[in-house]
Amino acid sequence: MPNGYHFTEIPQDPADFNGLGNYSTPEFTWNQTVGATALKFFDSNKYGSNFNNDIFVATFKGGNIYHFDLNKDRNQLLLKGPLTDNVANNDEEMNNAILAQDFGPNGISDLEVGPDGYLYVLTYGQNAAIYRIVPNE
Repeated sequence: MPNGYHFTEIPQDPADFNGLGNYSTPEFTWNQTVGATALKFFDSNKYGSNFNNDIFVATFKGGNIYHFDLNKDRNQLLLKGPLTDNVANNDEEMNNAILAQDFGPNGISDLEVGPDGYLYVLTYGQNAAIYRIVPNE
């Protein structure tokens, strides 16, 4: 059998990953599918210190970009209000986390931090486009 992954009828311990890693429970979940397409750790000061070293998550459904604060050690989300249970039960609970929304009728396919320190958004579909997000002045 060639090297790589294979499936067997023998139950495997999902936390073992054949000795290559360890499973951990999700830090955050959505109860409704959003189709997360990109996650970026933002290391720029282009949007001010409130966003530096935080996480941005882009979604296919709705074409939204969500902003999540991290703790000082950058190993845990700092969630507030109805998100303190680490679950988005509905769209309304995510309203305060939205950085930008409604990108294209077919959603976002990628999110990148450009060499200029701004976020760039790639939308999907027949009218695909690339957007640069700049702060309102």
